[in-house]
Amino acid sequence: MKVKFWGTRGSLPSTFTSEHLQKYLKQNIAYASDPKTRIKEGQSIDDYLQTIPYDLTHTCGVNTSCIEIESGTPDEFMICDAGTGLRDLGIAYAKAGVFARPCTYHLFLTHLHWDHIQGFPFFAPAYIPGNKIIVHGYHPNIEEYFTNQMTPPCFPVPFKALGAEILFDIKMPWENFECCGFSMKAIQQNHPGISFGYRFEKEGKSIVYSTDCEHTENAHEDGYPFIEFFRDADILIFDAMYSLATASVTKVNWGHSNNFMGVKLAAKSHVKHLFLFHHEPSSDDEALRQFLLNTITYADFYHTQNKSKTKKRYPLKISLAHDGQEVEI
Repeated sequence: MKVKFWGTRGSLPSTFTSEHLQKYLKQNIAYASDPKTRIKEGQSIDDYLQTIPYDLTHTCGVNTSCIEIESGTPDEFMICDAGTGLRDLGIAYAKAGVFARPCTYHLFLTHLHWDHIQGFPFFAPAYIPGNKIIVHGYHPNIEEYFTNQMTPPCFPVPFKALGAEILFDIKMPWENFECCGFSMKAIQQNHPGISFGYRFEKEGKSIVYSTDCEHTENAHEDGYPFIEFFRDADILIFDAMYSLATASVTKVNWGHSNNFMGVKLAAKSHVKHLFLFHHEPSSDDEALRQFLLNTITYADFYHTQNKSKTKKRYPLKISLAHDGQEVEI
């Protein structure tokens, strides 16, 4: 089972400016100038790049929410949310030659806020006859929102002009279903307009995609439903847009959670790998990496305080989701 992140930012796309680039260049030049780490005689640039620390060669990216779960079949694709990352997904498949054959794209929507649907008008497979796109979701008015954002003056190409066959599969809130051999279920989440998290299970592996959800004081109560929904997940993609201080003071009722809450819920649910997701768009890479370090430090502290309940420190691993990242379980 493989997950690929195409967009990891929240609310709106972020930026990568000349100032950000120059910061990276300075760090890399300093690294390459150090006698201990400089390029060796005869070493190719590509080989040398493999030796440079990850933080100096990667950025968290700028796209809004979009992830892909490998379906296991060459002509079907499973995608969560249609943020701006969906455009890059379509471009990548065009370069890979996927467009040479008709395919089915399953799109699972958490909710209808613009940062989760704004990539769809730029999704190249939607314009190709023979393709089929099935939009799965729990909001009854999905088709209306998809149509409206492609209605002039908002967009020059109307929804009805798309070449692919577009179907809308509207589920009931309690309805579980199957897709591409995966058993799937959803949970209603605390977010303006209501969002839904998804759990994907196949051959004993599980992935949970739970973004745009604010966990409040009831998250500490026994029987909190998300504990069971997250239970033993191999991967939990969690909305950690804010720090605890921000979530508790200035962003209350904004519909997003914090990194410490992600650690607590992942620990109680025995999650193996926690991914911090839906990053604050104003946070640069350096700030987000410090955010990750703070989260790991807190996870160690939380385990120390609660190690009588479990010998292992759950989550076993914590990562910062970034655009282009691939994870296999």
